Amino acid sequence: MFMILTLKYKLNKMNKQQREIIEEIMWHTTKVYNTVLYEIEKEERKINLKESLNFISSKIYKEYRIKNWHSKYLHSHTLLEVIKNVISNYKSYKELEKMYEKKKKEI
Repeated sequence: MFMILTLKYKLNKMNKQQREIIEEIMWHTTKVYNTVLYEIEKEERKINLKESLNFISSKIYKEYRIKNWHSKYLHSHTLLEVIKNVISNYKSYKELEKMYEKKKKEI
């Protein structure tokens, strides 16, 4: 269920310092993504997948903004987008899983 590599992108036209900054941001966003996904999958974090969340006021965002050390290296908008992306991807995954099970039963 966990993603190993989501995007491979070559950063050619940057100087060394810019590249290091981008790579560090990418590393922290990946860690936050995987942590949130793990918590959702293991049901440590309860999310109602049928309703939309107000992400800025959500408990998930507030907790990660304060407690997760990776978020200290991310802009708040970046953290917000990562959390949105995780939840959106997980919803899609669950819907596809249901469709798969339904098709499997029909065969």
